[in-house]
Amino acid sequence: MLVVANAFEVLQALVIATEEEVCPISVEIDECLEEGSHSFMDIGTYTVEVSVEDTLRRKASAQISVKVEPDVVYVKWTGGLDDEGCGPIAAPCKTIDFGIGRAVDKRKPKVHVAADAVPYPPFSTASGKIVVGGWEPDFTTRSSVGGARSVITATGSDSTAFGLNVKSVDGGSVEGFTINTSVARPNSGETTQGVLVDSSSGVTLKDLVVQGGKGVDPAGVL
Repeated sequence: MLVVANAFEVLQALVIATEEEVCPISVEIDECLEEGSHSFMDIGTYTVEVSVEDTLRRKASAQISVKVEPDVVYVKWTGGLDDEGCGPIAAPCKTIDFGIGRAVDKRKPKVHVAADAVPYPPFSTASGKIVVGGWEPDFTTRSSVGGARSVITATGSDSTAFGLNVKSVDGGSVEGFTINTSVARPNSGETTQGVLVDSSSGVTLKDLVVQGGKGVDPAGVL
């Protein structure tokens, strides 16, 4: 039960509740008297009733609809589409960058990437995201370590060419990719990297095959 100073603040309480808070904001009360939470075990849409009671024991309630989804954004180059509805297993995003952006917007921790026949463009990971390549096209199973990987190919012609960019990232992981920047075309005096790590911490890189950089002082991992 959510406790507020006035029962007629139920609408305010509901708005706060949908933003993943259990304690409403009120001018009369700045501390929760009671907290509550519930975990849904199955995917689906549920009707949730929220009840409030004020200090005079007056009560009010209202219902909200809660949609429970997987904590994963799915990415598949063939058949995928980068739009504001992509991410579910039935409507995967096309590029990894867009999929990670959707995961950030939707507060989902995981991004699963299919091992497509067509290489993916380079991507930048984000804090706290677990990006895993090598999934079968239907996402039911994933190759074991050393098996099929999702392929990243960098073909840029400037100094920013990279396969995987890990910049200003705090936590998370990337695994199950082959990253190839050997075909990149750096300008004169410039270089490319397979994996570029900059100002980041707590990031795990696992089961990656990196096929070098190109240009002046190229690096597979920098």
